[in-house]
Amino acid sequence: MDNDNLSIIGKISPVGIFRTDIQWRCSYVNDKWSEITGFSMEQALEEGWYNTIHPGDLEEVREKWHSHDYSKAPITTEHRLLTAGRKQRWVLTQIVAETNDKGYSEGFIGSITDITEGKKASQALKESEELNRKLVENSPNAILIQTQEAEIVFANKAAVKLLNAKKTGVLVGKSIYEFIPRKGLDDLKQRTEETLRTDKTSTAFEQEVFGMNGSRKYIESIAVPFQWKGDKAILLVNRDITIQKLSLQKLESSEKQLRHFIQDAPVAVAMLDRQMNYIACSRLWLSNWWKKKTKMTTESIVGQNHYQLFPDVTQYWKKVHNRALKGAYEANEEDYFITEEGKAEWLRWEVRPWRSEDKIEGLIIYTEFITERKNAEKNLMLLADELMASNEELQQFAYITSHNLRAPIVNIDTLLSFYDPSQAMTEDNKQIFEKILLSFDQLKSSLNDLIKLVDLKRGQHTTKEIVVFEDVLRKVLRNIETQVAAEEAKIEYDFSSVPKVLFKSPVLESVLQNLITNALKYRRDTPPKIVVRTDSVDDYVTMTVQDNGMGMDLDKIGSRIFGMYQRFHEGIDGKGLGLYIVKSQVESLGGKIDVESRVGHGTTFTVYIKK
Repeated sequence: MDNDNLSIIGKISPVGIFRTDIQWRCSYVNDKWSEITGFSMEQALEEGWYNTIHPGDLEEVREKWHSHDYSKAPITTEHRLLTAGRKQRWVLTQIVAETNDKGYSEGFIGSITDITEGKKASQALKESEELNRKLVENSPNAILIQTQEAEIVFANKAAVKLLNAKKTGVLVGKSIYEFIPRKGLDDLKQRTEETLRTDKTSTAFEQEVFGMNGSRKYIESIAVPFQWKGDKAILLVNRDITIQKLSLQKLESSEKQLRHFIQDAPVAVAMLDRQMNYIACSRLWLSNWWKKKTKMTTESIVGQNHYQLFPDVTQYWKKVHNRALKGAYEANEEDYFITEEGKAEWLRWEVRPWRSEDKIEGLIIYTEFITERKNAEKNLMLLADELMASNEELQQFAYITSHNLRAPIVNIDTLLSFYDPSQAMTEDNKQIFEKILLSFDQLKSSLNDLIKLVDLKRGQHTTKEIVVFEDVLRKVLRNIETQVAAEEAKIEYDFSSVPKVLFKSPVLESVLQNLITNALKYRRDTPPKIVVRTDSVDDYVTMTVQDNGMGMDLDKIGSRIFGMYQRFHEGIDGKGLGLYIVKSQVESLGGKIDVESRVGHGTTFTVYIKK
């Protein structure tokens, strides 16, 4: 074929065409060749066309072309070329030998096809595949590819490490089910079958796996639909969560032990988070505070909000909780409050924050009812007061025995030493005998006083009863009728406010009689006027006895008015024992007595009787 005919074909050819002789000297290129290379035919003639081949590929291309046996088949090569503008292109070159009638090669005809874009795409795909391969191989996640029959066909390095295999080849060909405990098989099968059926990636799920050395691990997996050599397969992406899982199990175990510890604690204690939701509480806490009919247990209260369970929580407590959530330690050793049932209680409490890694996560609240202890302390103080009072009384008794009894006995003893029994009742003996009788009367009187005080103490333990004030007053007035008449006394009373009281009738009779006889005894020149009234004040029933007598200077007398053997009016008979007895009687039954008085303006005694 001459160049003219070749030129005609070259004009319609979609590929670049070139022609050389047997020494590879170029004699023709078509327009497409020039378009691809950027060189004209003149530039390509002779050996100029070799300049288009990329220097990096030139030697390899020449060697292939020169060593090829063209009598057998054309030669095809892929190589780079450099255009006239020094741009690199990839081309597919095909060369065939031209032979004469005798079968000898006279030259070569070749074609070039621009495959740059395809080569770039292929190279990008190759690079992408290489990148993906490296990413998969070196991924920290254990990646396994399994067939529909659960046969492992691929495992990356992380998967080899996860399953404790020596190399990938050890895992390939094995069933994934060999590494899954029996209890987890059904779940894995269900998830992989669902992925194959829907061709959708599964949600993350946890499972347990066995290593080839028998080790047990926990993983989080995702099943991804995949193609392996043309068939459906599953790509399993697995993340080792053994450390987190064991830590969580340890934490859950620790929390469980903490809950049991708190639940069984012999004190009322609760653990709450920052939102005041219960984490745990003791049974005693529920016993002390949960008073509603709805059943509540230490398990069912977990997660519930403290303020919703107890909507009556006051702002005082909410402020305590807020301060503790900011790091404060709040406590009160003795707090007095009234319960929902209206019962007065004493409480000891503590509110303190609990932390996790130096961060406040919530509160621990401890409470303890100390009412019994407070009552015991109160009783102990009362007992101490009683002991002190008893000690004072003992001192008074000692005074009576050492003074009131001793003096008349000494007098009697002295007088007997002067008495002469051998003589008749002389004037001296008669005077001595009269003095002995007087001392004896003093002795008897002092002994009677002691008997009264002993009876007073004995009467403290008798039972209380309903006592009508008017009945007691009438009985007292009958007892002192002669004395009232002699003094021309006027006695009025008003018991309409409180007509009766729970008390001891003999005690009330003794108190009323002592106060009225005192009013009669310490009268002024005018006839005595005595008024008795009752009323109710707080926890007491009051009985007042008011007179218009001589009165007293309380600024001078002070508390001595109720002392034993205290007398404040000269020239009036009395031992100063009556008011002492009244005060002792009233206080022994939980009451008290007050006095108001002014000299020349009378006296008012107010007896407070505990309701």
